[in-house]
Amino acid sequence: MATNYIYPYAQAAVPPNILSTADYAASSITTTGYVFDSIASSAYMAKAQRQTSAICAGMAQFMANNQGTDVTDDLSPSAIAAIFTNSLGGVSAITQPQFDNSTKIATTAFVQRALGNFANSNSYSSNTTLTNADVGAIVSPSVGSLAFQLPLVAGMPNGAQITFNGNTFGCVIARQGSDVINAGSAGAISSLSLEANDAAVLTVVGGVWTLTGGELHQGASSSFASSAVTNGSMYFPAPPGRAPIIWQWGEVNIQMTSGIHKNSFALPIAWPNGFITGMCCFAGGLPPTIETNMSIGADPSNLLTNIAIWGYAASTLPSEGTYYSVLGY
Repeated sequence: MATNYIYPYAQAAVPPNILSTADYAASSITTTGYVFDSIASSAYMAKAQRQTSAICAGMAQFMANNQGTDVTDDLSPSAIAAIFTNSLGGVSAITQPQFDNSTKIATTAFVQRALGNFANSNSYSSNTTLTNADVGAIVSPSVGSLAFQLPLVAGMPNGAQITFNGNTFGCVIARQGSDVINAGSAGAISSLSLEANDAAVLTVVGGVWTLTGGELHQGASSSFASSAVTNGSMYFPAPPGRAPIIWQWGEVNIQMTSGIHKNSFALPIAWPNGFITGMCCFAGGLPPTIETNMSIGADPSNLLTNIAIWGYAASTLPSEGTYYSVLGY
């Protein structure tokens, strides 16, 4: 912090050496000034000088507090202007309370807490009932077999959010009191189990803690739940520079003619690069006459879009529902 060398005039003076504020306010001097050729009272002049110098000294102290150049009375107007401009860049202000949404100016600390970054990283080594201080933070266990209780949703604004990181231990995330957790396709539940190295994001939506992100959210989504019992696909991330692994699954009907036969089926999505491996099995158990040598692979005629299931039957059999599961990239 710089030093302020601008001092107020007669700061400790009292009447009769200097006019009182009430008398000065009632005086015509504040509106008309001194009449030309009249005699100026030293008490009046001292008051005017002290009022001016007090403001100047206060502004100078503000500039000294918020930049690195000393403030003196021999600076040029341009130097004073530069110091004042620089001091505005270092101003500190009050950080408003959590969840404040008024028109008050937000400090960088408030903005960081509200969005763009986690407000904090809170690691716990024992079962913990979380509070508003954990909202906006990433919460993780530092030991195994921990349970976290969410803060009571009462009084919590919509959009309040906590991110959980399972770390290498995993944890349980539970409601508090009569609150519920909206877990998507799983409905309203009382707790969630977070596995090691997984994440879960809980957000207050409509006055309810709602699962909105992380690996747990993926499994609870309606689209995932519906695709898991029909035809579907899922991407698995890969290290930088590697293609992601894609898992696809479904149910098809196989036409089993006598001898070697091949059935080709379109995949839910085309492989970007190609087929890796797969497996298949009959949906209803073995057919009346056992088919042998059943195998699955990429269809040579449509390597990226189709799979083929080959088999051998001693005689023509009725069509049979078949489940398949394949990996590609």
